[in-house]
Amino acid sequence: MKKFRFGTLLVCLLLGLCSLTSCTDDKPAFKLIQVGFDDLPDDMKADDVYGANLYGAGYYWLDDLSGLGSKPYNDQYYSGGSAISTFGSSSCELTRENAANWYMYQMAVDSNDGDGNPGCLTKQACLVAYGTSESEPWAKAATINFTDSPSTERVILGLYICNTVYAKSYMTMETGFNTVMSPLLNSYFKVEFKGYDANGNKTGEVEVYLADFRNGSTLGVRDGWLPVSLESLGKIHTLQIDFESSDEGEYGMNTPAYVAIDDIVVRADYEEAISGNKANIQ
Repeated sequence: MKKFRFGTLLVCLLLGLCSLTSCTDDKPAFKLIQVGFDDLPDDMKADDVYGANLYGAGYYWLDDLSGLGSKPYNDQYYSGGSAISTFGSSSCELTRENAANWYMYQMAVDSNDGDGNPGCLTKQACLVAYGTSESEPWAKAATINFTDSPSTERVILGLYICNTVYAKSYMTMETGFNTVMSPLLNSYFKVEFKGYDANGNKTGEVEVYLADFRNGSTLGVRDGWLPVSLESLGKIHTLQIDFESSDEGEYGMNTPAYVAIDDIVVRADYEEAISGNKANIQ
């Protein structure tokens, strides 16, 4: 995790999330904070490619520089949540023959820098979010929130996203449990970023397709990392990460509801004191 001010032109150019005028202001009103997850403590990271420590062990992650934090719903990752992964695509090999056990590799990100690292700009670690709101009340979509206080609101300017190996395999390989995505079926899988203020009011929504075969789309199943702007959500307290898929079954969405996230950029007031508080993680 790194702390950037608006005078740091590199982040502005990489992410394209603020104008050159504001970046070069002699008296900046804001500062940028990049959350890359690499430097967070090891006990805030999944301890294996399944994430055995994400169940009933009080798992959470908290970034003190930005105030962002998260924990699984009901202390169980299968009920929805986000967790830090250090596992790239080389950490597993999914085949039709082992499809019943694909969930055991849920923390594997469809990214590999050659050394097995999964991350984007910050290489060694990233976030993996899981869960959908359609599973309520038994499970929920993952959320991350500003933890300084119950009323803290800041702008998340943007982040990077990538498919996980589990979700991508489910979209591209016939298993007997799924429908392979295809232009003939107008298939799609998308992630929905929803912002909420401190009073629980929705501030906006940004949708991004992780796979798109609709109406002749040439995207197919997305490869690699993609930058996403969330500036339109405005000041928020909570970011919800939800999903929608064309592959629906009797019990809801068949596509595994996962996305990898990295290099979240937060905009805070320049003189604002920031202090994450575990007690305020939602």
